[in-house]
Amino acid sequence: MKNVILCLSFVFALAGGAAAQTTTATTAKAAQSDAVVQSIRQIDILNQILPLGIRKEQFNGILTAMEKARQKEKKIRELEDDDLEKIAPDVKGAVKDATEKGKFPDHDMQVRVLKLLNAMAIRRQVAVSEMVQDFVDATANIFDAGQKKVMENSLDKAALDPTVKPAEMSDDQKLKFFVKKVFMDSTAYDLLLKLQKIAS
Repeated sequence: MKNVILCLSFVFALAGGAAAQTTTATTAKAAQSDAVVQSIRQIDILNQILPLGIRKEQFNGILTAMEKARQKEKKIRELEDDDLEKIAPDVKGAVKDATEKGKFPDHDMQVRVLKLLNAMAIRRQVAVSEMVQDFVDATANIFDAGQKKVMENSLDKAALDPTVKPAEMSDDQKLKFFVKKVFMDSTAYDLLLKLQKIAS
């Protein structure tokens, strides 16, 4: 059931993206829909975190590791914003020329944009790998063997990433997969802060 919800959340995310093209995001109904989709995503993450049975004394170390990952994520986002700002005039100009003059977007400009987007994707992929490794290293002595085993055996990995072969993954790879999909999720930090308050 946990894995089904995770997959359904992905479908809802896609549906939300499509809906955003045809509705005004500022309407009350659209805001309510966004909140529901966010709650579904939180359920996904809670379904993975709660079985770990995180104890009160474990939270500070876990949250500290997550804070460092969030700081790195912020830096990556700032770099991406800077990169996109550089190409904004060319991209906006191409759209303006196409819609007002019927001019095809310049091929060289499109190649430059594609190269930039590829470079951004690679940089983010490397950063996420570093964030996951840093988190695993920082929490190596915080999570116990049982909790790590739960993480390793959770999630329908092939459904979430068709490129992976679960049968060929090591325990370390399975653990990192869980960390990437769960602890690196944007909703996880705030949920853990709330769970910390009721932990025993």
